Amino acid sequence: MVFLGRAEKPHGLKGALSVRFFSGHGIPGISSGTVLYLDGIGAVTVSRCTVRGDSRFSLTFREIRSREEAEVCRNAALYISREEASEKLEFIPLYSFPGFTIRSRGEDLRVVDAEPSGSNPMLTVEKDGKLFNVPIIMVMNQGTVDWENMVIVIDLPEGLEDLPI
Repeated sequence: MVFLGRAEKPHGLKGALSVRFFSGHGIPGISSGTVLYLDGIGAVTVSRCTVRGDSRFSLTFREIRSREEAEVCRNAALYISREEASEKLEFIPLYSFPGFTIRSRGEDLRVVDAEPSGSNPMLTVEKDGKLFNVPIIMVMNQGTVDWENMVIVIDLPEGLEDLPI
């Protein structure tokens, strides 16, 4: 399962939820029929997705039919299976990257976390016990991502690991 975002609050009277997606690349949006998992609720099927701006969307689910039912979902984490993400999403969820290996200049580095910091999301990378950030835009524009083997091949700029987090 990949952490996709957070259901922030109910939106409207018919059970829609205002959600925030953490996108690593691409323009977020979810097609009808996509199955997501709401923490504490279980599997839900998207019936409609409307852009609200600033990584926020209004989602309507088949299983949630009223504002009262949606209220139970307030602040719930949203997840998607890796298989469903690769088949149905037109964007890459930011939290699909932890666990990847970055291969740079003959060294293997480990992606340990992701940081959805505004317009410039970062990957937190570990090298010899030291943590540093790598901008996701750099990875997507200059690197090659092998999704099946969870490896990113990129020549990171020298000294990047010395920048403070």
